[in-house]
Amino acid sequence: VVSTPTNFTDASQNTPTSWSWDFGDNTTSALQNPTHVYTAAGTYTVTLISCNCVGCDTLTQVVTVIQSGVNLCTTNQSTSNVGAFFDSGGSANTYSDNENCSFLINPGCVANLVLTFSQFDIETNYDFLYVYDGLNTAAPLVYSGTGNILPPVLTSASGAFYIVFTSDFSVVRPGFAASWNATAITAPPVAAC
Repeated sequence: VVSTPTNFTDASQNTPTSWSWDFGDNTTSALQNPTHVYTAAGTYTVTLISCNCVGCDTLTQVVTVIQSGVNLCTTNQSTSNVGAFFDSGGSANTYSDNENCSFLINPGCVANLVLTFSQFDIETNYDFLYVYDGLNTAAPLVYSGTGNILPPVLTSASGAFYIVFTSDFSVVRPGFAASWNATAITAPPVAAC
């Protein structure tokens, strides 16, 4: 999670005596078990080089850092490649009556954008969540939900999702939570005739 300390643990064998960590965000550490704080959401390649009197060995792993969940009703958009959102009640409370909230996920220039729900429980036939594959409600509707059946994993064809949540004047439920992950395009297009 962005701005949260992340502990890295060396599990090297054969008694290393030096360590070189590269956290993938232009920061490094020579500690055996460092703590690092990422300042932006994204996917980072972390490299550990551990050495002893015989030589060195390298281990590389990819870590994904997400924004802490954003409230769909107080934040209107994100351009991050990874993140999470929830209803106005957050992870511990119910959402409110008479809500009409929208949230745009638009990381720009991505190969795919995937939306995964981890919680879904809204008042059946009175409160609704809509997901559009694009920048607004004029885009294709790819999901319309009510009740407590977890939505399927959704993949955007456009590279953006526009989410709308509405609740009526009575009865509230625990709500919903979801996360997204996008793969950035790293090469220019290749023209073909």
